Formats: sequence, C-alpha cells, structure tokens
Amino acid sequence: MDEQQLDYLLRFWEYLPAAAAIKEVHGRVIFANPEFRRIVGWQEVTGALPTDYFKTDPEVAIRVMAHDRAALEYQKPILSVDEIPVGGVWRDRLAIRFPIFDRGHLRVEMTGVVGFDLEQVEAKAHDLRPDGWEGFDFESEKPPFQNPIVQESIPASMLRAFIYNLPGILTVKESDSKLLFANAEYTRVTGRQRSEVIGRRPSENWPGKLGTSIEDRDLEVKTHRKAIMSVESLPTREHGIQERLNIRFPL
Repeated sequence: MDEQQLDYLLRFWEYLPAAAAIKEVHGRVIFANPEFRRIVGWQEVTGALPTDYFKTDPEVAIRVMAHDRAALEYQKPILSVDEIPVGGVWRDRLAIRFPIFDRGHLRVEMTGVVGFDLEQVEAKAHDLRPDGWEGFDFESEKPPFQNPIVQESIPASMLRAFIYNLPGILTVKESDSKLLFANAEYTRVTGRQRSEVIGRRPSENWPGKLGTSIEDRDLEVKTHRKAIMSVESLPTREHGIQERLNIRFPL
C-alpha cells in the first residue's frame, strides 16, 4: 500500500457513513471513526468499553459485548442486530463484526465492527432493484472534503488490518470512476485480480449494462456530494449473479 492509497483509505475511514471501530479482545475501543462516536454520543471513546458509553443502559452493554465476543470465539464474521439508544431514540442497528488476525493469520488480535441503521437498510434493500435504480439520501451526509490530510487519524497499521480483514468489498475511485484501490475481498468475491482492474472504469471491467449503470451511480454521488445506497447485481466467482447492497459516498 503506497502513500496515495493510504491517503484514500484514511479518507474512507473519516467519511464512512456507517459506525466503524476496532476493538481489542476484551472489547475496549482502540480506534473509532467519527460516525461511531456520533452514534454512541462520545467525542472520545478510545479505551472505553460498552459498559462505559452505554452505562445508562447496562442491558445494551451486555448484549453488545456478547456480540463482540462471538466474533472472537467463532473467528469468523458475525451479523447481529443491536438495539441501542441514538440521540435519545431507540434504533435497531445492523452490525457486522469480524476478527482481525495477525499477519500470519494464526491468532485473532482485534475485532472490527461496522454498523448501519437497520430500518434504512431494510427499506433500501426492499425498495430498490437493480433494474430501475433510483438514489436517495443515506443516514449521514458528510460535509464537502476540505483538507486532504485527516487529522488525528487511525495509524496506518491498524487501518491496513481493518481493510484486509473486512468481510465486504471496498473500492476507491477517481471522479471519472477509474478504480484506484480494491481490497482483498474484491478479488475473493469477483475472481478478478486487482492488477486487472486498477486504473480502469467499470464499463471496461464489466462490459455491457452493468458497467454503465455502475458509472451512472458513481456520477450521482459526485454530482450531489452525498452518500447513496443502492442494490445492484454483480457477477461473483462462487455464486454467479448476486444482488449486493452498496453504499457510495464522496471522499
């Protein structure tokens, strides 16, 4: 990962319209992105346990910690629904927890967490179809990107570990949709090597209607400078054509 790619991923962490965190094996937060801090209502959560930032709702903290432990015990991604208070309102949050292994993939060192508002995810997954796509606002609109350097950012080593173990496709694109970065999950799911697709537009990587429709959705994000969620079909190596829920957002 070169310096430019690292800068892209630092922006990804900063502007991701979903709550993301890295926790140590006992559940303490090591690093959390701005959306995670907004959701739990704490400006600084480093070193905190769920019993700290959910101290007024101990049952919530117990459930969250149980879900954190499950990803460690089973050593695989775990999908769960966490009912938590957000700004005084109870919300169901769809959370994906996954183990972060050491470089030798021998032991779990940390846990990664990514969470979304379940009501919005369900609505978008049911209302949107690959044919006849239409965009909409996602949960959190981010301000236009002002500074190419993200201050007080997650260390590169932590960010690399999070991205490498993330059980979902992550890509970063230029404004003209040329692919700048794709994570390991992209290769695993699509069967396409990163060297084959980097520097190319979706219409080059995915000929036909799929490629042009992806570029149209990318353009929607660029034009309106806000996060967009959509459902689209993607050819996968193991399961053929598969519908996947995607979130696009400006960096």
